[in-house]
Amino acid sequence: MVPTIFCILFVLVTVVLLLKRAPAMAKAYPAELIFVAGYLAFFACYNFDGIARSLPRYALPVYPFLLFSAQNWLPKRRLVLWILVIASALLASADLVGFKTVFGFAVHG
Repeated sequence: MVPTIFCILFVLVTVVLLLKRAPAMAKAYPAELIFVAGYLAFFACYNFDGIARSLPRYALPVYPFLLFSAQNWLPKRRLVLWILVIASALLASADLVGFKTVFGFAVHG
């Protein structure tokens, strides 16, 4: 559930950033902008109740374009990037196979 919420927030924020930069990007990358807009519009209009639950998987093809639109706000230091990559991989795997399986202890709350 948490990865789905983060994915939806990530897509929404980066789409807003993409729209701010759309005029400049449309000149430099017209095909890519049309692909991202069409792909995300398809999911916004798709008639499937579980689309929000499956959005992290379906949005994979547009993540590179969305990250490109947010490149000014991404960290530049490799250490920070590696820590974020490892943390996101651990959290994603904990969501799939269970927190105790990944980290070795259970969280009660």
